[in-house]
Amino acid sequence: MLPDCSEPPQPEPCNHNDLPRALAIVARLRPAETVPTHIGHNLDAWLMRHPTALPARGQALRARAA
Repeated sequence: MLPDCSEPPQPEPCNHNDLPRALAIVARLRPAETVPTHIGHNLDAWLMRHPTALPARGQALRARAA
């Protein structure tokens, strides 16, 4: 699954999923594999300040990509 996930948590995401919405989609559909796409600079900076915001598998994925 390739969910769009552009922004950190937003009160009302518009045009693209924010992190909570993307994680909710993944939780609901339970795909075997997930690779988020369209990650914005704001989300990347937010994740650096909130390293526990992703599930464990997400943290490992991010660590390999860094």
